[in-house]
Amino acid sequence: MRGAQCGVCQARSLGAGPEGTHLARVMPSPRGAGDSAEVTAHGIGSGTRSPAGRRARPVHAGDLRIEAWGTTRELCVAEAVRALVDSFVPPGRPVATRVVSFEVTGADDQVTAAALARVITALRRLGVVPVDTEVTGTPTGLRLRCDMADAAAIRPRGALPKAVTAGSVRCGRKAGSWWCTARIDV
Repeated sequence: MRGAQCGVCQARSLGAGPEGTHLARVMPSPRGAGDSAEVTAHGIGSGTRSPAGRRARPVHAGDLRIEAWGTTRELCVAEAVRALVDSFVPPGRPVATRVVSFEVTGADDQVTAAALARVITALRRLGVVPVDTEVTGTPTGLRLRCDMADAAAIRPRGALPKAVTAGSVRCGRKAGSWWCTARIDV
């Protein structure tokens, strides 16, 4: 199905996903709106929003809006991290060279903001980018385990993130699932 157009989301398929789903990316707007990308997993022929997914859209030249959703807070935050990474790393991730784990504490908005900020810090200070992220809950917040690749092995397709815009992160339950949104300075 790779390269075919999805009947559910009208996007180009990136290949098969888990259990009868596919992954799709909505290509940049032909009007030159920048590097807009949406990645979702759809049940083939279901016509419904997937249980987990993400998208990133430019707000203007200096900002990016990421959105993510999942059945749990942990899955939602993992999708937010993937949306951030997808905004500048092209498909075909490099091989991970190390694992970095860290914990973030606080309320839902705070742990989401802190997780995104830690990923940006790792990119800017350590020169690494997560190619896979696993998020688990703790009594005070979240623990992230990130398989990291050297940023030098990646040819960015978009502007690198600089910071999470203060006060822009929202995370919570909506219609029986979790969602989050954040504005990123690029």
